[in-house]
Amino acid sequence: MKKVAVIGAGIDLADDSIAGIKNTIWEILNTASYKDAAQECCNDFRNCPGVKGAADFIENAPHFSASGT
Repeated sequence: MKKVAVIGAGIDLADDSIAGIKNTIWEILNTASYKDAAQECCNDFRNCPGVKGAADFIENAPHFSASGT
């Protein structure tokens, strides 16, 4: 799920306690930039030519290692 954080559509959850999850959800729901980035990602997929095009899009997207690069 690091990819979601990298594109700005979510957060890499650092605190998986109930309070940490709740705080993260509230931050995502109350910060417009997460919605905007998720919408942009959605638009990218919708512009792909079918399922194969979406799969190719994912395969050709930059990939990040556990170190974030």
